[in-house]
Amino acid sequence: MKDKNLNKLINYFLFSILICTILSTILIEKYVFSEMNSYLIAIGSLTLSSMLFSVSVQKLSINLIYSFFNFFFFYLIPLLQLNSSSFNYFIFGTDVIFLVEKSLMIIFYFNLFYYCNYYRKYFDNTIYSVRVVRNKLNISIIKWYSLFILIFTTYVVVFIGWQVFFFRSYFEEFLKRSSQIFILVYANYISPLTVFIFVIAHKMKIRIAKKNLFFLLIIAIIYNSPIAKPRFYIFTIFMVIYSVFFMKRERSGWIVLLYLAIGLFFSFYLSSLRYIDNIDDLSSVKLTINTSIFVKTIHFDAFEVLMMSVKYVQTKDFLYGENILGAILFFIPRVLWITKPITTGQLLLSKKINTLSLEDETFDNISCPLVAEIYISFGIIGIILIALLLGNMVAKFDLRFRQTTLFQKNQNTESEMIMIFLAISAGMILFILRGSLMTSIAYYVGIISAYYTALKLFGLKIIWNRNKKNSR
Repeated sequence: MKDKNLNKLINYFLFSILICTILSTILIEKYVFSEMNSYLIAIGSLTLSSMLFSVSVQKLSINLIYSFFNFFFFYLIPLLQLNSSSFNYFIFGTDVIFLVEKSLMIIFYFNLFYYCNYYRKYFDNTIYSVRVVRNKLNISIIKWYSLFILIFTTYVVVFIGWQVFFFRSYFEEFLKRSSQIFILVYANYISPLTVFIFVIAHKMKIRIAKKNLFFLLIIAIIYNSPIAKPRFYIFTIFMVIYSVFFMKRERSGWIVLLYLAIGLFFSFYLSSLRYIDNIDDLSSVKLTINTSIFVKTIHFDAFEVLMMSVKYVQTKDFLYGENILGAILFFIPRVLWITKPITTGQLLLSKKINTLSLEDETFDNISCPLVAEIYISFGIIGIILIALLLGNMVAKFDLRFRQTTLFQKNQNTESEMIMIFLAISAGMILFILRGSLMTSIAYYVGIISAYYTALKLFGLKIIWNRNKKNSR
């Protein structure tokens, strides 16, 4: 099996080199023999081949999402920008070419060390056995939860406004005027908790009245409206629903890849819903399709933000972990920590690292990809170390997921509970890769905490074991 998969990966890699070379030759003919194009082809080949390999061997893979993100944001987008000689934050020129080459070099090294360690771990002989222990369930838990959520919902409707559940502009205004603790509880914890409570109650076939189950469903929908919550959050919730209710019917990861492609394309239009504050305004959302949305918008700016971080280090200095510390200690309110760092994207804009002004000068919520967060803190050394660490972690997650979905032929409730955890991680990795790190970690910790709370309420506990196969 190992030799077969390794041969498959090699074949995909050779195929990807051919495809990426042809694309680069067509789109950036004047840079064909440049070092910049060599990095582009290498990045495209590594990410495309890994993406194809992941969809062929697993129904859902965190590596698939990692590879898709890097292929789209760090290969296709730079390719289109160089083709049009147009950037969103920079005036095209010699200095920009230098930033592009430096950024592509950073991405290449990050991906190279990531994939080396990922496949080293993925192809070893480790088996991760995972099981769920059931304790005695107290059915009254559901009643107390329903009462709590009903009281909390009433509070939100009376004191904040029902619109916060359905309109993004109200939701973002609510985030600005609310305390940080309340935001973490509502947005990062209670909202995903409503989904997990319904899913687990439904899948465990608990003996509760259908009207109560229907109530849990309605609450989950209200708290997780697709037009009110951030796109990455909705993607994570979708991954949970897909993994539990639909994944059994699939044999590969092509459906997830298709969803990623369609979702990422239309995420540009979904973002316009942040300005909608009533149903009538929905008619103002227009769908116009052209390649400029990938080149001249802030929605696909991950590569340019990396360029900004390179320029920041070039003109100023490294942050030496200041942004990482702020992300780890996200839960400390700024009232208590006066010098708490702002997100790295906000920092780069505030220091005027870009040479072009945004259309909306008040907008500072730009992304900052993980590779930029690491580079601006620790340079190339940090890039190599974090890439190795991330590759090892993702491989362990993928092995657990693969052994849960493939090796357990008779799917049961316990294995589905494990898949929820892995689906959460698969959904959130896209946000962590895009950034900012501080916001993504806050959401990930909140969602995982909500999931473990749901497990606890239903008397469930996940136990992870690691067993080494005997080599023959």
